[in-house]
Amino acid sequence: MLAPILIKSGNSVNGSGIASLFLVCSEDGTSWTNGINPNSTSDQSSLIGSLASLTPVVRVAANATLYYFPEFSVYSLLGFMPTYWSILVYNQSGSAFDLTAANFYAKHSLVSYA
Repeated sequence: MLAPILIKSGNSVNGSGIASLFLVCSEDGTSWTNGINPNSTSDQSSLIGSLASLTPVVRVAANATLYYFPEFSVYSLLGFMPTYWSILVYNQSGSAFDLTAANFYAKHSLVSYA
């Protein structure tokens, strides 16, 4: 179960942008959904392609504001638990997010199925 995910907008928001949440998976830790590398810091927006957004998009409409994506279950979404998975937040707000790492979090909890 992935608890709510927090992001914080930057200081130059234009009022009409969005942020979307995606899930990428791998069974070997090397080959990921759509070739996206969750360890990379480079722009991989062109690889998102046909991925469906997991939750409703978040309208990023104000400067220096906290926004939350709702919680979800990886298992419930996929019907199985991948060996590796990562969340991807796609910033289409027209402005960089806040620079302080403490203003972002994604927490999870373990759910066991008998």
